Amino acid sequence: MDQRLLSTTRDLENWLNAQRRDAINNSLTCTIQFDPQNKKLTSSSGNIFDLRESFGNNHEKLTLKSIPNNDPKSEPGGVHFSFRGLSQNHQLTSDGTLELRLKLDGLSTERCIRIISPIGMIRDGSAPDSNSSCRYQSTY
Repeated sequence: MDQRLLSTTRDLENWLNAQRRDAINNSLTCTIQFDPQNKKLTSSSGNIFDLRESFGNNHEKLTLKSIPNNDPKSEPGGVHFSFRGLSQNHQLTSDGTLELRLKLDGLSTERCIRIISPIGMIRDGSAPDSNSSCRYQSTY
């Protein structure tokens, strides 16, 4: 199961990078909205990343969380990629980062993706448990 979670995280990271490249190549702004409840990310270009589909069987045990945690009653969580590849996150933390965390019931390890604004860098990492900070050891 840990390998499937890693694979899904890398699929999501690749999808996010593809949306960023699409914004650069087509000189447009791409907005990505997070829907943790339905486990989907949707871009303004119409592309959808469905975590349930990427993960496969037992997807109901998978959760997606964005940090800072978005309030569904206000603006939905998300990120904008500009035509220059720069990013602007909704509800930024003080250090300009947005973190997505994927957790699978039954595993203590969580997988993480960090988007750093304004440069638009996307990195993947892991945390030993829900209470620990994510470690980002390489860019992808």
